[in-house]
Amino acid sequence: MIKEEPTGTELLQTDPASTQSTRQQSSDSDTHTLYVNNLNDKLNKTELKRNLYFLFSQFGHVASIVCMKTPKMRGQAFIIYKERPSALIAMKTLQNKMFFGKEMHIHFSKTKSYLTRREEGDTTVPFS
Repeated sequence: MIKEEPTGTELLQTDPASTQSTRQQSSDSDTHTLYVNNLNDKLNKTELKRNLYFLFSQFGHVASIVCMKTPKMRGQAFIIYKERPSALIAMKTLQNKMFFGKEMHIHFSKTKSYLTRREEGDTTVPFS
């Protein structure tokens, strides 16, 4: 499990200044974001995002993909779906499937993405 979410210049931003106690927690029943780890870290970021999009978009509308190549975040990605049922189907279907020579591990993220929170009307979420 991760303790920090990625930050970067992608559409989706997470709250880098917050602590675990002040983060908006989401239960597994309301998040649209999948956390994927054990990804092949030999792929460059653009290639990884493109291939993740092709794979995960089969199950529904992918709003955004966040992956970083920092030492702490390499081999991990967040897939943000427009709808939760799509995320659930993708997780069940792709769990432990091989992706560029490594078995993917997929879970719902612990917190909602900025993108999801903005769409739900949260005005405290900063724009990137």
